[in-house]
Amino acid sequence: MRELREELDLSLPEAPAHFSQVFYDLRFAGRGLHRKIFFEVPISMGRIADLTLHEGQDMRLFRPEALLAQDKVTPWDLYGVLLHSRRERVIGALTRSL
Repeated sequence: MRELREELDLSLPEAPAHFSQVFYDLRFAGRGLHRKIFFEVPISMGRIADLTLHEGQDMRLFRPEALLAQDKVTPWDLYGVLLHSRRERVIGALTRSL
């Protein structure tokens, strides 16, 4: 919540909900093991217009599929975005496999 407030001027009435996490191994590059935790932050289009970027070079909205074409997006970040955008399909597939 602190990062959202500091980086985007976004204050939330309650803590974001935990969505998922991924563990990834970058030992092949000398960077060790890592864990990334994803949170779901519901936000309206009206609130997006009120965001102020304090860190970073740019701020834009992307459709999940458009992120695949971006060279600077890491595979572990794509995992979180694509999983969230396709969560209903994932839940359906998991339900059918039971």
